[in-house]
Amino acid sequence: MKMTAMAGRRARVMTARPLKEALSVCIPVFLAAQANVAGMHPFGISLFGALLPTPIGAAALSIGALLTGLSGIKYILCAAAFLTVIFLRKLDTIAACLVMGLIVLLGGLLEMLWNTPGIIPGISAISEAIAAGLLFYIFASLRSSSLYGISDTGREKMLARLLIVGACANAFTGIIIPPGIHLNILAGLLALMFISTGVGFCEAVTSGVLLGVMSAMSSSDALSVMAVFAAAAFFSSLLKELGKWAAVLGVLCGCALCILCSNNYYDALTYLWSVIAAAGIYAIIPEFAIDWTGDKIRAVTNDYSVKDEHRRIEKKLKLVTRQHSEIYSSLKKINEELEREDETEDTSAIYCISSAVTQRSAGGAEVCGDCYLEFDSDLGRHYIILCDGMGSGKKAYRESKMTAELLREFLKSGFLKDKAVSMLNSLLALKGDDESFSTVDLFEFDMHTGDAEFLKIGSAQSYIRRKDEIETLCSACLPVGILDEVRTYVISRRLSAGDIVVMMSDGVGEAGYGVLKGEWIKRMIKSANGDMKALADNILAEAQRRSYPEKDDDMTVAVLRIERAKNLLR
Repeated sequence: MKMTAMAGRRARVMTARPLKEALSVCIPVFLAAQANVAGMHPFGISLFGALLPTPIGAAALSIGALLTGLSGIKYILCAAAFLTVIFLRKLDTIAACLVMGLIVLLGGLLEMLWNTPGIIPGISAISEAIAAGLLFYIFASLRSSSLYGISDTGREKMLARLLIVGACANAFTGIIIPPGIHLNILAGLLALMFISTGVGFCEAVTSGVLLGVMSAMSSSDALSVMAVFAAAAFFSSLLKELGKWAAVLGVLCGCALCILCSNNYYDALTYLWSVIAAAGIYAIIPEFAIDWTGDKIRAVTNDYSVKDEHRRIEKKLKLVTRQHSEIYSSLKKINEELEREDETEDTSAIYCISSAVTQRSAGGAEVCGDCYLEFDSDLGRHYIILCDGMGSGKKAYRESKMTAELLREFLKSGFLKDKAVSMLNSLLALKGDDESFSTVDLFEFDMHTGDAEFLKIGSAQSYIRRKDEIETLCSACLPVGILDEVRTYVISRRLSAGDIVVMMSDGVGEAGYGVLKGEWIKRMIKSANGDMKALADNILAEAQRRSYPEKDDDMTVAVLRIERAKNLLR
């Protein structure tokens, strides 16, 4: 399975994910454009260029910049210039930073010439250009598939997010609500309390210093605010065992310490109401929301505590326990079936299956990433398994082969289909944090009764032809190995001699375009004669012709025809 195909499979669950991501970045860009440091606003333009260099991002930047006054026109022109440059040429890491800094420098010099030329404004323009280039580099670490090709680490991501949060909090500078709550300080303290519960001692204090400076960098008492934030982070980390109340007590203790140590009580008491409001709001936030945020922060910084490790071990123990329970229930079912077999006389199969399969690897590779298995059980059932691993080539084949062979062993041992798939999903989840998942397309046919069952997990559509009617069977869940639990849906049908079943991997099922892209497959199945091998080859050739080069994927087509058993034809 090609990574683009897997992404398309996930997109069925989260259809508008790119649009949601763009909108979620627009708000920080809008707020960061208003962040003020010494009369300059380099945060918005850098964030726009690094994370959302699109017309949507430019619109968010423009609205935020205009709220700062006439000086905001400079940043609108800089955004237009940057969009033009990246449209004309793809940039690497250093080039992107230099272009951003150069554009901001030119914008600053033009603003200086328009207003009051001088040495001090010139130095300010150069300083803003350097800051914009550095901020661009830091923010770009959040873009994992960035066109600039910037590698990232957890620490760089944490720093980038802190700068964004601080810039957004700074955007509220000057907004005061009764009885004296400064919104920039309130927002910064709330962010700090969330962060302090999810990182270690050093990271919490560093975050407090940075957020304190960022939240009040346009104020004359930025150092006093920084001291309050640093002390709050210090006490929050010391009292971490108290859970959510550690952050509340930490903020209150930090503020009290700064008031006691301050020579100017008036300056220290200026933000008292902001501290009280932040502590009160955080105290009423549900515990699960704080835990969820803490887990997200630890995932970014790779900072896992002993408690987090216990959670991961407990999760794996639950998976193992579930496996034992499924083994027990399956063995019990096997025993019941064997007892029924002893009580009834043996009957000969009245059906058999004639099958043909053809495959093609993506990009002409030596190995196809799909795995096809066909076998019989001792209870007169015929099985066909088609698995499609993530990606293509040898790695995808290893995943799909492992999935198919494990499922085959479970089924041959007598395990129920849903239990076998659930155990398989648990085994893939136990492999670790590496992505390891595969689709499963399972066909079970009872050669005594003609009853057929289809179990499809993240797989491409299958087709059944009965005389002149074509039925489409689709998957309704994600591949195995993604979620902790997999929900299986079994589709039951009664088949008879002459019926045809066509199974395929995503490379074939997604070939073509439009909402009716599977209609060409139906037409070929409907007009097929008795040659199953020719039908499989023709479908594969047509899928290859209809697929786009950039979406090239492994392709497998399996065609099955139900026939009367040979012993009945004599």
